Amino acid sequence: MRPVEPSIRYTVNGEPQATQESPLTVEEILRRAGSDAAIDLDRLDDYYLDDVRTGARHENPGDEVPVADGDQFVALYAGPTPVA
Repeated sequence: MRPVEPSIRYTVNGEPQATQESPLTVEEILRRAGSDAAIDLDRLDDYYLDDVRTGARHENPGDEVPVADGDQFVALYAGPTPVA
């Protein structure tokens, strides 16, 4: 049996996530968090990702983001919102 690599645990919008890979792209982080973190998977281009620990903002879905155990990310929607 092959040893299992320890998981990197992190959160997106407060929802727990885990991976054994780092870095991940912004899009991968958003897709993995999905609707559990209130992310509309049909509008990923309208989100950016803030890294709470470093204060870095990642706006391009293809940007690679180093992920470390305990990281906290906030996905923020920056697209159009309907007006009544």
